[in-house]
Amino acid sequence: MANESIIKSCVESRKNAIYSAYEINNEELKVKIDDLFTRIESFADGCSDATDFETKFAASELNQEYINLFTEIATLCSPIIHETVENPNVKSDAQYVADEVKSEMEYQMKEMTMPARRAAREAADQELRRTPIVGDVIQAKQTLDLFGKLGGLFKKKDKNKDKDKKEEQEENNNE
Repeated sequence: MANESIIKSCVESRKNAIYSAYEINNEELKVKIDDLFTRIESFADGCSDATDFETKFAASELNQEYINLFTEIATLCSPIIHETVENPNVKSDAQYVADEVKSEMEYQMKEMTMPARRAAREAADQELRRTPIVGDVIQAKQTLDLFGKLGGLFKKKDKNKDKDKKEEQEENNNE
């Protein structure tokens, strides 16, 4: 069953290639197309799977007839013009690639300059620390920050203890 549907989709894709590309108003040409596809469908029924169909069809006279018919249609019929509406919010493939390349280049430049910027910042910090009053202020601030972080650890523990005590009291009151 699955093989049949795949084979049918191979046949339908060829038919759709004609009808989606050209406006066919000539009734004689439509009959020719229908006749060819009836024969192609009969041919497809004798194939075991899509690969078998494609291989046999490529070597058959039906393939040449299909190509000749497609050529005839192209010379006799007007192509269907599929108008596309340009959406200014949608990037073209070229613009998308250009943006990606630009983004990657910017990232690489930042990565390459990161050690130099870090070294410059550290040198500036060292120079500031050597300045008599500024260095003392920086050291004092860092010490305060450290004590603040340590104090925060104790406060969190105290809050948890307070919660535990409240829960114990509520349990005792409920009993």
